[in-house]
Amino acid sequence: DEFVRRFVSENTPVILEGALSEAWASTFAWTPATLSALAPAGASVRVAPLMADGRDKWVESSSLWPGSETWEPLPGVIHHDRVLAVAAARIEVSLADFAASL
Repeated sequence: DEFVRRFVSENTPVILEGALSEAWASTFAWTPATLSALAPAGASVRVAPLMADGRDKWVESSSLWPGSETWEPLPGVIHHDRVLAVAAARIEVSLADFAASL
């Protein structure tokens, strides 16, 4: 998909305009403080751990992945020598800590 290829895999920021319906307007009233205040006591969420630089995904050489030399090329992939690696493990954090990190 072009969006993944151009923006996600290249870790490029993007602004989407006009992508949400009016029904989503109320979600913009949410703040980390509102989320924390409305959450049940002791609530927690599972999140991808962040690396020291704040990322949860990164691009690395496909040569680091065993068997990559036999992978079939995917349509639309520009850089066959790179892999978009994503933190697969999730950690549990309190909702209060999560909200404070937003």
